[in-house]
Amino acid sequence: MSNVNLAKSIKGVKLLEGLSEEQLLRFVERCDVKSFKAGEAIIRAGDSTQDLYILISGTCNVEVDVTEQVKHFVVERLNPGDIFGEMSFFDEEPRSATVVCKESCEAVVINIQNFRKLIEDEPDIGITIMKNMVVIFVKKIRETHGRLKNLYWKGLATS
Repeated sequence: MSNVNLAKSIKGVKLLEGLSEEQLLRFVERCDVKSFKAGEAIIRAGDSTQDLYILISGTCNVEVDVTEQVKHFVVERLNPGDIFGEMSFFDEEPRSATVVCKESCEAVVINIQNFRKLIEDEPDIGITIMKNMVVIFVKKIRETHGRLKNLYWKGLATS
């Protein structure tokens, strides 16, 4: 896929909202596109990788092992335009979840070194992406709080 087509395919992604077409092109120049098969794990809990992914086609499940008896608990479903891998991307800690393709998928991938270089070379792009990332993080935290409240009220969580 050409950089122009790739930029067009990710134009509506929340993470990249506010970037001009030229800025999107400069962003995708630092990215790769990877394809994955149905059933394939893109990342695994415990891995030490630091790539950030933008799903451009297909769907994935984000899974965690809750207990010895509850394995592969689906905490989120990812659709085109969703990002994942952002926690380890920023805090350099091991992956907290496994992401498994439900069908064949493609994702735009940027590694932390390329992203840091982008921020140095193109601070306007970096600031826009970081602002969007804060909004995405806050939304995910609010959604998690809502899920925890529901679990508590269903008697599945304790205080």
